[in-house]
Amino acid sequence: MLQRIAAVDSRLEWGDRYTFNGHAARSGDQGRGSGYMAGADMEYRHGSILGGLSCRSIGAAFSADRLGFIERDAGVGSRSVEISADWRPRIEGLGQLSLGQAVSMERRSVEKGWGWEWTTADLSLFTWDHSFASLTHRLWRWPWQGTWYEGQTFDVGFDTGDSRRWKLDVGGGFRDRFDFDDGYFGAARSVRAELQVKPSASLALEGGGSRVWEYLPAGDLDEGKTIWRGRATWFATRRLFLRAFVQEARYLGESDINLLASYEIAPKSRVYLACNLGDSVQERAERVRLKVAYLLPY
Repeated sequence: MLQRIAAVDSRLEWGDRYTFNGHAARSGDQGRGSGYMAGADMEYRHGSILGGLSCRSIGAAFSADRLGFIERDAGVGSRSVEISADWRPRIEGLGQLSLGQAVSMERRSVEKGWGWEWTTADLSLFTWDHSFASLTHRLWRWPWQGTWYEGQTFDVGFDTGDSRRWKLDVGGGFRDRFDFDDGYFGAARSVRAELQVKPSASLALEGGGSRVWEYLPAGDLDEGKTIWRGRATWFATRRLFLRAFVQEARYLGESDINLLASYEIAPKSRVYLACNLGDSVQERAERVRLKVAYLLPY
């Protein structure tokens, strides 16, 4: 089946305080008609204060599952809005602190009412040596197949930053969640770790993994899932870079290899050529994508 997507996006900066972004896309499947998606967001920045507003609408007929354009349920439309605010003061001798909150709402065409998520705390500390620590807590209430679920999410993390020839990123958390594979509402705990090494100015190597423990409603352990990832990026010239990404999920019997080449054709304008090789117990898929991003001066 042939699947096509045409998209356009724009960005407008008004002074040094306001930024506006907009995007729209239309999909077409052979023999199935077409669908749309559109969205816009605005960002306000003044001193240590940052605010944002974003809206998005996706038609039920919008189809992009074969191209990975956006993660969504096939045949389901949605409307969403999010409001956020951050305070980012500088602390002398330590770094920059970020305190934020956000509220998002979404209504899906197959559900009644609006689901919501409230980021009660979004705390980050960026230190003088470019490392940072983060803590996030969220409360939420979402519908699924006519039933409403309530829960919370808590995450912590630490990143050594990009000021060294190596970088370490670790974190973990817990969350209430609906297990779509097994059809129950339970909880999960997770840990992650990733190490990046730069042998030279033109080569970066990354490797890491994550582990998730899923728990039944009664609190008993259901199963554990592990994913391993590796990535290599090589800047062949000032304008050309090549990247390879490998991921393996043994619990699913799946592996993916992604190859990307990108060339800068003008300042802030690039051509991207990507190839994806996916292997699972059900099928083997090969996909090729071409993207051109061009900045129009005005």
